[in-house]
Amino acid sequence: MNTRFAEGPARCSAACSPRPGAGSGYCSSSSRWPCSRPSRLPARSPPDARPAGACGSFDALGAVLATAGSSLLVLGLVSGPEAGWGSLRGAGSLVAGVLILAVFALVEKRTRSPLVPLRLFGNRRLVTAVLTILVFQSALGGSYYLFTHYLQSVLSYDALAAGLAFVPLAVVSMAASLKLAGVLLGRWGPRATLFTGMSVNGVGMIVLALAMSAHASFWALVSGLIVWGVGGGITFPAVFVCAATGVAPQEAGIASALASTSQQIGGAPGLALLVALATAGLSGDAGVASVLGGLLAFTLRGAAARNRSERRGT
Repeated sequence: MNTRFAEGPARCSAACSPRPGAGSGYCSSSSRWPCSRPSRLPARSPPDARPAGACGSFDALGAVLATAGSSLLVLGLVSGPEAGWGSLRGAGSLVAGVLILAVFALVEKRTRSPLVPLRLFGNRRLVTAVLTILVFQSALGGSYYLFTHYLQSVLSYDALAAGLAFVPLAVVSMAASLKLAGVLLGRWGPRATLFTGMSVNGVGMIVLALAMSAHASFWALVSGLIVWGVGGGITFPAVFVCAATGVAPQEAGIASALASTSQQIGGAPGLALLVALATAGLSGDAGVASVLGGLLAFTLRGAAARNRSERRGT
């Protein structure tokens, strides 16, 4: 889409509007791929804007370094709360990841066909989009993990029931992305749409947290899941449109890959922070049960107070 449609309303419409006869389906979150959903766009698109011979050699060394560095960063973040931040698995992985990524930057600076041209980081919109999705996904990663444990350990759902409890969130998110995100992008533009989506997403998390108690029914949680889903369905298309804004057509795939990488890595720091807060004060040899207990206490401390008040009232 970034090479076939001009930046602005035309690209926003291409990202999130229905196309007759194309069938249905969920649009990929990556701005590199055309939507498989229906769209009101004409069947024939403008010719590809990429110049002939734009393809270069594959940067194998850069790919290996980027994968190793980012994987070690994630390993260090998720291992720190359990193994200790000063341990080899925690601090060692983080330091090794940073060093490898520094070598990756040097390699990219000297390679003729870099995997990630460093000049892209001079694009303020792209950097803002990457940081935004990193922070957004950090919040989501911890929330998914905590809500799953709440369902299984507090409400005693089995694995299948806990998975099915996420269905309303997924369905609403897809519907909002298909029907609402494109309208808002075309009317308000990417930045206002992104702000709206993240705000709605935050409201949904608050509504869900307020409904979480030791004896909550699933239907009491649905309202929060619905609002959360609407926010997510608006946010993800908007953030990938922002990432592609101001980027040359032949580098749109790289910009989208940076945003996708930020999305995948983002869950790790959010989960690490959540576990660190929940286990604050526990001994260094605290096991999985203690960590889980800390997470649930962190989630339900307000619910416990409400339950005591209810018992006094009765």
